[in-house]
Amino acid sequence: MSESLRILVIEDDPSISEVVCAHLTRQGHCCVGAFSGTEGMLHLEHGDGSVAFDLVITDLMLPGMTGLAQVSGNICLPLEERYKLDVYYVDHFSLSLDIRILLRTVGVVLLGEGRYAGRPLVHTGEGAGQSGARHPGP
Repeated sequence: MSESLRILVIEDDPSISEVVCAHLTRQGHCCVGAFSGTEGMLHLEHGDGSVAFDLVITDLMLPGMTGLAQVSGNICLPLEERYKLDVYYVDHFSLSLDIRILLRTVGVVLLGEGRYAGRPLVHTGEGAGQSGARHPGP
């Protein structure tokens, strides 16, 4: 990437904010986190004396949204595994993965999260984002 962006991430869930900022930083961007709309507005209005933000990303996990961890046995997974699935999604997002998540969401809604305990939609391997991850079907 030839140009680094200055990005403000306004997200009240620290785990989501951390995953997004870590990914953006790995891509060479400067990421600033804000944990509320008020804090975000303060960054936008007063800043820290440096260049203005090139991009603002707001509340990434809206109530009722689905995701990779939510369809892979969410309540039965340790927090670390949920984080790995979040990072895996950020590193591997695609239309086909989104469709598989939506299809599995129907099953979770009808049958419950427990039905998918031990049956993750993807396998992250030893660490999220590693190559060679397998993609089982919905």
